[in-house]
Amino acid sequence: MSAAGVLPSELLVAHEEPCLRVVHARNVQVAVWRDAPTVERLDAMCRATGALNERVPGQSALLNLISGGRPSFPSELRQAAVERSASAVHPQGVAHVILLPGLIGADVRAFLGTIIALSRPPDPTRVFGALGDAVGWMAGQLTASMAPTWTASELEALARRCLDPRDPLATPAPA
Repeated sequence: MSAAGVLPSELLVAHEEPCLRVVHARNVQVAVWRDAPTVERLDAMCRATGALNERVPGQSALLNLISGGRPSFPSELRQAAVERSASAVHPQGVAHVILLPGLIGADVRAFLGTIIALSRPPDPTRVFGALGDAVGWMAGQLTASMAPTWTASELEALARRCLDPRDPLATPAPA
């Protein structure tokens, strides 16, 4: 097993570009945003979500990690985000984790708070400023369901691998 408690064969890179990486492991989707989203990138993430939900209907969760970029939220992006957030696509939970410091992080937090307030997502959804808090909450969401369970440490290890742009996620971690 890898450091994340996930076999390498269980990791699937569903989308990869310099600004966005989307990875599936069992029933968890991890999205790593290294730059501000666009409608096109949001659509790419939604396509990846659809593929995950075909494999594990009703059991998916999302760790949405915002790790870089300058906030830019044009009206078409705000509208697209509200529309997509209003859909039930990750019934086990959505954890938005803002890893950006200072005012940039505050801008992203305000944007996500507005999207959540406007869309009223049916999925359990929370915004976090620290990865440890997010994975603790997410592990609780996954334990309470019939979905495959995860520990907080497994989720954190998975998230850290996904955050590392040098990790191709195709090679097993050292034993």
